[in-house]
Amino acid sequence: MCTIRRTIKMKKIRTNILIPVDLAEEIRKAVGPRKRSSFLVEAAWEKLERIKLADALKEAAGAWSSELYPDLQTQDDINRWLRSLREQDKDRLKGSDVEDVPAGQ
Repeated sequence: MCTIRRTIKMKKIRTNILIPVDLAEEIRKAVGPRKRSSFLVEAAWEKLERIKLADALKEAAGAWSSELYPDLQTQDDINRWLRSLREQDKDRLKGSDVEDVPAGQ
């Protein structure tokens, strides 16, 4: 989930934050004294992304109804459905210029 953000051109403000001394020392050791701000900015963006994802998951909770999908109750059911989708793709792509590449390559 790590998204690299380019913050060089973003408008910035100077702010003071309080962090534990041992944390500050660990950050300095890990990234060096001239890269602490960038490290903390990236860490904050990543934390915000995790919070947004957790909120989205909470909001979507209950969206799946087993009653609406009785044919997808077990892992075997889901695997069978995925295989059928992949077969449909193979059939659709026959005769096209698209090469069938095995998964993971």
